[in-house]
Amino acid sequence: MLQDRYLLMVRLRDWKTDRMISVLSRIYESPYSVPPFPHVTLYGMFTLRSGKSEASIRTAIESSSRDLDAIRFPLSGWTTLRGRRGRVIAHCVNPSDELISCYRTLYETLTPSIATRSWIDATYGTRKFHITTGYGLRSTISEEILSRLCSGTMGEVLPGAGHPPSPGPRECQGGDLQTTEEPDPWGDPRPAGPPGCGRKDLFMPEETDLYGLRIALIRNGKITSEFDLPSQQWLDRPDVYRKERWAETLTAFRHRHGFELSSPLSPESPEIYLISDLHLGHANIIRYCRRPFTDAREMDRVLVSNWNYTVGPSDKVFFLGDLRYGPEARPAAEYLAMLQGNITLVRGNHDLDLHDSLDELIVECRGISFRLVHDPAGVSREGGEGPVHDPSGTNRNRDKYVIHDPSEINRNGDKRPIHDPAGTTRNGGEWLIHGHAHNNDLARYPFINYDQRTVNISAEVIGYRPVSIGTIVRCIKSGGPEPLRLLERRPGSAVRARPAG
Repeated sequence: MLQDRYLLMVRLRDWKTDRMISVLSRIYESPYSVPPFPHVTLYGMFTLRSGKSEASIRTAIESSSRDLDAIRFPLSGWTTLRGRRGRVIAHCVNPSDELISCYRTLYETLTPSIATRSWIDATYGTRKFHITTGYGLRSTISEEILSRLCSGTMGEVLPGAGHPPSPGPRECQGGDLQTTEEPDPWGDPRPAGPPGCGRKDLFMPEETDLYGLRIALIRNGKITSEFDLPSQQWLDRPDVYRKERWAETLTAFRHRHGFELSSPLSPESPEIYLISDLHLGHANIIRYCRRPFTDAREMDRVLVSNWNYTVGPSDKVFFLGDLRYGPEARPAAEYLAMLQGNITLVRGNHDLDLHDSLDELIVECRGISFRLVHDPAGVSREGGEGPVHDPSGTNRNRDKYVIHDPSEINRNGDKRPIHDPAGTTRNGGEWLIHGHAHNNDLARYPFINYDQRTVNISAEVIGYRPVSIGTIVRCIKSGGPEPLRLLERRPGSAVRARPAG
């Protein structure tokens, strides 16, 4: 009797990765084999010792996932690996702290129960985490694909017209996962999206994060159950594929991760907030930018609620463009009527009906000058020369605000800035606060880029709720570790804004 073979992996419900796999399989048809769904393997293949049951595997998964609401997978370029049946093309994954912790506990907890295991798990630290996009390749083909992916030239070999078919059920031809599970119901988008969403852009080097919300237990190539991280519960096979249950997973993840507020915050008022690129009513933005929502209606509800739980009626908000988009979206005026605060609008590339909006703003706060624009591309800041990127030539509408903050005085009554290792508050360098980039180019446009003096306040980057200017200033002046994409929200200092006289 053959022993059961087990595999532990995190399935990634990621439209962009699934679409990329589908397109690659059509460019390199044979011998290009593809996985049935995007995933990161955590452990396996392996078999159990005599007398050990599947319950021991479940216990190991529970132990490794305790207090985790998700496992973060930072993508970092491409690689080619040696597989059992030829070469593998894959996304590189830089192990996050939670991934390292999860794997270490899995390794230590499973080892006493395991009879045989793959060479890659025989010694701790050997496994290189990745997301396979194709395997079973000859070395020459894998090197060609890797070269094109790393150089950004894969778009040159794409078919010239039309869109590739929507990703459908796929069978893994290599034998490790003989399954034709129903895929996630991602359609093939037609409307234009934000940067990084075109067919050629699918293959540009990507520096972003993916979140795994469930760990799949696979026996002999079939998913038997999944451990849901946000709820810390096991799901049997029918629940694994229920759309309603996936919606519950996303809701729990948003609450636990801070992406959906359940009650108002209590900052000192008045406060000044910033945010960009809500894209209300835009269903495809969920796919394009990996937003944790099931549909546009749910997304709109959470975004509006987060705004009003964060912003009070007397607070000031600088909104940097792309309020709504798409044929199903309501008029901008209807959305604005739902949002609290005194809102100043900077026009985005999709804001055709956003009236009384500016092309840019200059805001001065605590000795730092900020230029507020929608699109950072083409902005010249050296010596103040050159206009903000403005293809239409209409960039004449701008305003200036000065923010007074009496709390910016140290204990000695001195108004010198706080610790500033980068010298950003002494050299008078202008900082650019922008949106438009979303979370599609975090290597160039993270939340804060200290080298380029840019701040990306796209909704995805700052946790789907407005961020205070006090938080931004504190991050800049502290010059601390690389900032997190999800900001910790604390009550900020009281600030007031007025038009410069």
